[in-house]
Amino acid sequence: MDYREINEKIDELREILNILMDGDYRENYENILELSIKLDNLIAECYKMKENQ
Repeated sequence: MDYREINEKIDELREILNILMDGDYRENYENILELSIKLDNLIAECYKMKENQ
C-alpha cells in the first residue's frame, strides 16, 4: 500500500467511525472497537513507511 491508499482508508474508517459515534455508541461498541483497531493499524503502517524512507 502507498501513502495515498493508506490515507484514503484512514479517511474512510474515520467517516464510518463518526457515523457510528453519532448513534447509540453503546449499541455499536463492538463495531467502534473493531474500526478503532483498524484505524490504529493503518496509522502504525504509515509510521513504519516513514521510518523506512
